[in-house]
Amino acid sequence: MIDVCICALDPEPGLFGRVLEAVAHQSLPRGAFAVVVVDNASSPAIDPRVLQPLGAHGISAQLWHEPQPGLQHARLAATRRAVGEWLVWVDADNVLPPTYLQTGAQFAREHPGVGCFGGDAVLAPGVEPKRWMLPFLPYLGIRAGEGRVLVTREAGWTAAEPLGAGAWVHRTVAAEYAAFAARDPRFFALGRTGHAGLASCDDSLMMRCAFRVGRACAYVPTLRLYHHIDLGRRTRFVYLIRLMYAYGVSHVALEQLLGDPPSLPRYRRSSPGAARWWRWLAHRGIQQSLAFSVGFIAYCLGARVQQRRHRRLSGRHSVSGA
Repeated sequence: MIDVCICALDPEPGLFGRVLEAVAHQSLPRGAFAVVVVDNASSPAIDPRVLQPLGAHGISAQLWHEPQPGLQHARLAATRRAVGEWLVWVDADNVLPPTYLQTGAQFAREHPGVGCFGGDAVLAPGVEPKRWMLPFLPYLGIRAGEGRVLVTREAGWTAAEPLGAGAWVHRTVAAEYAAFAARDPRFFALGRTGHAGLASCDDSLMMRCAFRVGRACAYVPTLRLYHHIDLGRRTRFVYLIRLMYAYGVSHVALEQLLGDPPSLPRYRRSSPGAARWWRWLAHRGIQQSLAFSVGFIAYCLGARVQQRRHRRLSGRHSVSGA
């Protein structure tokens, strides 16, 4: 059994209807999957009648309300309700092609050692962002990979790590993810909270749980979904700079949570070394777009702020424990 898990906060009604219709028209046999929709404190609450297209196609579907704002809370609620061997995470702005579940189910059967996998998320047809926005697209959940299957058991930032959108996550990995939430309150510092919060890396935390239960991560190029980005809001310059800063904070927070060695050692070098680094950084960003140069610097500033915050808190704990 497969559970399609959809976490939604104030979804746009027309688009959300298309998301559910796409799930209803999957080529996988109806008894092979069910749907769990989690309403993450929407206002007004999601009407249960949105599930009618699923019921009309003989698909088991349930709607649950999670009053605690935050994507992490919504995903934990979905994990508690899901009963299948695999959980497939679909965002409220993701439209799946008809063969998405069938393709993923076949890959899962052929690769029993994989704990999570995903594919590409591409812009919806007709969406044409401006050229200066293009370098930001990976940070907005757009991905087009290498065109070949990648499988890894290496924990860290790899091309095999799936996006959260459309990710297939094995039950054992989801259980480890939930256990992480129970034992470390820093878990909830990652992931979006409401419309204003821009924290991220909750996807990476979930996928890295695969390594903790002895499973691999994989990228599957034959899996592809359409991501409908709101160009009116998410491509404003100020929003993107805030987003990049939040990514920097979240990336370092994730490494600290997992106990990984920091991946940004250049911040700890001498002043001359740091100056060379910043010049290289600005040059790299300008090569892609001037806006992205500013965004990449914001990312690095966020990372540095989180590193300093962590050292400060660590120092306080050392003094209090002395």
